[in-house]
Amino acid sequence: LSLILGLLGGVGLSFFQEYVDDSIRTPEEVERYLRLPMLGAVPELRVKGERSDAGTSPDLEVTLRPTSSGAEAIRTLRASLFLAAPGGLPSRLLITSAQPGEGKTCMAVNLAAALAQTGRRIVVVDCDLRRPRVHKAIGAAQSPGVTNFLAGNADLASVVQSTPQIGLDFIPAGPIPPNPVDLLD
Repeated sequence: LSLILGLLGGVGLSFFQEYVDDSIRTPEEVERYLRLPMLGAVPELRVKGERSDAGTSPDLEVTLRPTSSGAEAIRTLRASLFLAAPGGLPSRLLITSAQPGEGKTCMAVNLAAALAQTGRRIVVVDCDLRRPRVHKAIGAAQSPGVTNFLAGNADLASVVQSTPQIGLDFIPAGPIPPNPVDLLD
């Protein structure tokens, strides 16, 4: 009797856990529950069996592995951005997420590289003033950057850095300030 009650209790608990789980797992659920249009889906970009440095990083997928499925997904996202707004590509894009480590830098750098491949001039601005990583992804210096510019210690021309890719420049975050909110204020 206790075995049957334990089995029924376990099955009931699993159904209850599934019922209260409100996580979004598919692109269709994003559109259905959040009522947001989906521009594209990019698979998780990982380089298997290699160190993640500037030469093998998934942050440079579009440039280093242009025939990969990840690079193709990013180019599809680029095409969706052109078609999403009536006037074409917006002049500014913001990439953010709720949690650290969800791929903001990877998406920003790859999407910027894909947009630069169309002949546009693109500037990536790293505004992560707590854990900046764009400079590592591109393989360049962290300073001078946004914090130097905001503090009045550098002009705009001195913080813009070029990359090996034609049409792609970036502004690193610069030195990490003790309190980023005060600097932005």
